[in-house]
Amino acid sequence: LQSILVHKLWDYDTSLTDEAAQELSIAQENYTKYQEDIYPEVVKYPWRTFKDPLLRRQFKFLSQPDEAALTTEKRTRLANVIAEMVDIYSSMKIKEYQSSNSTPTLNIDDISNKLANSDNPCEMAYYWDGWHTSVGKAVKDRFQEYVELENEAAVLNNYTDNAAKWIAKYETDDFENVIAKLMKKIRPLFKQLHAYVRRKLWLYYGKDSTIIDLKGPIPASLLGSLWGLDGINVYTKSVPYPNKTSLDISDQLVAQNYTGLKMAKTAEQFYVSINMSAITEKFWKYSIFERP
Repeated sequence: LQSILVHKLWDYDTSLTDEAAQELSIAQENYTKYQEDIYPEVVKYPWRTFKDPLLRRQFKFLSQPDEAALTTEKRTRLANVIAEMVDIYSSMKIKEYQSSNSTPTLNIDDISNKLANSDNPCEMAYYWDGWHTSVGKAVKDRFQEYVELENEAAVLNNYTDNAAKWIAKYETDDFENVIAKLMKKIRPLFKQLHAYVRRKLWLYYGKDSTIIDLKGPIPASLLGSLWGLDGINVYTKSVPYPNKTSLDISDQLVAQNYTGLKMAKTAEQFYVSINMSAITEKFWKYSIFERP
């Protein structure tokens, strides 16, 4: 049932059709019904005393009804809220920068491409702020409702809130302390990297302190990404040795008619050549290499 649920979730995430949403809802209800049915049976056993650690672990998770602890009405609402937020996130459109056309036409992929290739700080700020503001306003009430429902479910599963429930899945008693220690270790390196990129961008934009403050944070929009998770889109603006020959093979990939599928197949050929297994048929069947 969980496998079916995951497949239906994938189908919905990659199509966002009403039909896929309906099938996902049915799969969620079936899985929740299973959780409801198995919970009273599992708790009959003294699983905490089981000597087999794997069996004990399985019973531990099965003894938690998860969202099944909510009423049917609230479970349905939670599923709908999540689906609505995913749809908003994926389908939100905004207007093109300085366009006379008042109709929003740019989707998330268009905006990401604009951010990645723009050199205009004002344009980048417009796209970054415009998309986040539009999505944020649209999902705000739904997200608040989502948090309330997830927290309620977590409490019914004997957690203080949903954050505690998420953390428990890592099965590390001092999880937050572990993360804090890791952050402390990596912080000095990250500060140096941040300062380096910040100065490079400051130089790139003509030492304009209104764009880059050498004593402040880097505006997220200048990283050329809606999420700012990495610096790949500012590499050419911050590369240590800009006069060295670039290793960018994009032009050659286009010239040789490479597609997403062909790149994946080429990568597979390499791994097979070093005596590793070929990719499974399920991978090729369910993977998406280009936007539907």
